[in-house]
Amino acid sequence: MPIPKHKYVPQLLLLFVLCSSLAHAGSFYSRYGYGLLRSHDGVKATAMGGVGIAITDSVSIFYLNPASLATFNTTHIQGEFLYDRANLTLGNTTAKFHDSNVNGLGILLPVKRGYSVAFGIQPYSQVDYEFSDKVESGDKPYTQSLLGSGGLDNFYFAFGGTVGPVRVGVASDFYFGLVRRTWRVNFVTANLVDTEDQTSTHFKGIGFHGGLQTTIKRWQLGVALGAPVSLTAETQREFVFSSIDSTPLPPAQFDAALPLWYGLSAAYQAGPKWLFAAQYRAQQWSDLNTTELLGASGVDSYNLGFGLQFTPSFDRLQGNIGRIHYRAGATLSRLPYAEANGKTVSEWTATAGFGLPFNRGDSRLDFAFEYGQRGSADNLSEEKIFRFSASVIGSERWFQRSGKR
Repeated sequence: MPIPKHKYVPQLLLLFVLCSSLAHAGSFYSRYGYGLLRSHDGVKATAMGGVGIAITDSVSIFYLNPASLATFNTTHIQGEFLYDRANLTLGNTTAKFHDSNVNGLGILLPVKRGYSVAFGIQPYSQVDYEFSDKVESGDKPYTQSLLGSGGLDNFYFAFGGTVGPVRVGVASDFYFGLVRRTWRVNFVTANLVDTEDQTSTHFKGIGFHGGLQTTIKRWQLGVALGAPVSLTAETQREFVFSSIDSTPLPPAQFDAALPLWYGLSAAYQAGPKWLFAAQYRAQQWSDLNTTELLGASGVDSYNLGFGLQFTPSFDRLQGNIGRIHYRAGATLSRLPYAEANGKTVSEWTATAGFGLPFNRGDSRLDFAFEYGQRGSADNLSEEKIFRFSASVIGSERWFQRSGKR
């Protein structure tokens, strides 16, 4: 198996950042592998500590467990927005970053009662960092910079149906994306040529995941599983000089991969107003070698979430304000990559949010707020994170007759 050119990027990055400053960074920890994982289950689940695998909801389109699609009887369109901010501390250097973007789009179509199909697109991972360092080298001072950008996206097609007391769902996932890493040297002296070494890696591949759900009295139980994914990767390396044309090398292909993941979840309906839920999800990144993981060392990641929802009333006579869904939760997770010194990186968040129903309760505006920390003093970087996400979910009755003639 050929070894990609960027095999030693994590080690070089470690040496680089020890003597550099943060020029711009979405996250210091996105420098490894495919970057930070962004696969999620929608804004409602986010506000409840990321819990969604067991929950049934006739409004939200959940991604991780397609069995939940069986609870819909109208067409739904769901769009999401994300604002992401991080305050980073690296040694004696601090930096702030913020970004906002569309965070997913989903469309659901009911086939008949108890059966639905859905398709959509959402981000899977994000790479976003930039480090710079001024070097005084005699009469030839220069600034060197290391930048990373890109990530993977996922287009999915899912089906959910009911088999007796159990809801079953399967989905196909089409992964694609680009990860670009650039090493740039800019000289202060005019008679020296600035240089840039750019490595761009394109990915594509197909995977599958599925799940089960059932309801036992007041309990909702769910399990989901994602199969390992083989990715075709092609790396293009290009040397750019400010005074002459760039010099691209022939593209090199290698095999990359995404590992198996699984999730278990349970929710308890404590009367008509209160819903409590918990979820555990893990992914076996240690199964991948460094070539399959773009030079990074993988560790088994996990995400543990707890959440609750309080709904004062479901009576439509109370109006939309009286039927707001109030949510809160917390998460604890471990990132999928080990640092160059072998240490693992943890992240925790406290979450809150609410859902505002409209259109007779068949549509909803969902909002979620997250505050937490990624990394710590034991790691190279500590990041205080804040995220705000919102979604609008519209419901319509398509291809259904209003009555007999």
